[in-house]
Amino acid sequence: MSLEGFSEKDFSEQKKNRWKLQGKSFFDIFKELYPEQMYSCSFGMMSESVHCSWNDSMDWCLQRNDDGTFSIYPFFHPADIRYITPLLLFCNEPYALWLKRIGADDKFFTVFLDWIAAQNGNLYREFDRLYGDMEPA
Repeated sequence: MSLEGFSEKDFSEQKKNRWKLQGKSFFDIFKELYPEQMYSCSFGMMSESVHCSWNDSMDWCLQRNDDGTFSIYPFFHPADIRYITPLLLFCNEPYALWLKRIGADDKFFTVFLDWIAAQNGNLYREFDRLYGDMEPA
């Protein structure tokens, strides 16, 4: 936080509200929209990536120079199915709703998004079949 010029005092409003929005925790809001079991998968694994935290940026997007500054890390990182399949569950529906809102909800977009969702479900189930019953090391 100090590298970005923040201190604990900068979050007093959020702390006063106990990090809640309209009296609800993020988990409570999430449960209104998606199955509860998706929370730990999506936010346990992807929160830093979704919110572009400083740690995520340093791990995946930046490299520290000898003089203490940072440069872009330009090398490709392959997609990880553990991030992609759960993330798509939260992307297609809002995107389809946005297309409808702007009047661009052509049936071919809908068919394409449905196809993506079906393939994503297949990938998710296959990954779970292959690796879901593994005991932790």
